[in-house]
Amino acid sequence: MHIVKCNFSLYVLQNIPGVGHEYSLQFYTKHIQTGQYLGKCNAKVRYQKKMSKPLIDISCTDNKDADQIMKDDYSLYTKLKATSSPDELKYFANVGSSYIAWKESSEYDGYVTREIKDAKRWVRDNTLEFDYTILVDSDVSKNFSCHMRITWNLELPIKVKYTCFSEDTSAESADGSGEESGSYEFFQTNF
Repeated sequence: MHIVKCNFSLYVLQNIPGVGHEYSLQFYTKHIQTGQYLGKCNAKVRYQKKMSKPLIDISCTDNKDADQIMKDDYSLYTKLKATSSPDELKYFANVGSSYIAWKESSEYDGYVTREIKDAKRWVRDNTLEFDYTILVDSDVSKNFSCHMRITWNLELPIKVKYTCFSEDTSAESADGSGEESGSYEFFQTNF
């Protein structure tokens, strides 16, 4: 697992009459701390009129071999297991907070992580657990404050669970509670 930054290089919109819009993207990833080039990805994102969330197809190539990726993952894992450095916890929080921002976004309403705070780390056997409070913003919609928990065991995919509350107390979610929850299990990838 690398903590990455993406630089988009190609963006194409195709209107599919009666269906919706499909975006074709090409982007390059870099390691967020070292700036090292990691690889290139191609993605198709289709927003269909009758579905609230997009269909996504993504493929990436990597400039590192699988053994080096496993060594890098192990190095990060042992570093995070040994320390609760605020910088290390912040970089790791980008994994989960980026997912939440993406999950809450729609075709016309994008979210970004504004702030990561209240970072805590626990070690349970061979599993690392991280709790965060994050603030997620949108230019056109409501802002969220989220509690996020990330669980990482080297032998299992990373898991992200979260609960978000609207910062605007007059705004409510679809169920009227003002709360949105979700979870996601990151599959092992080369990024």
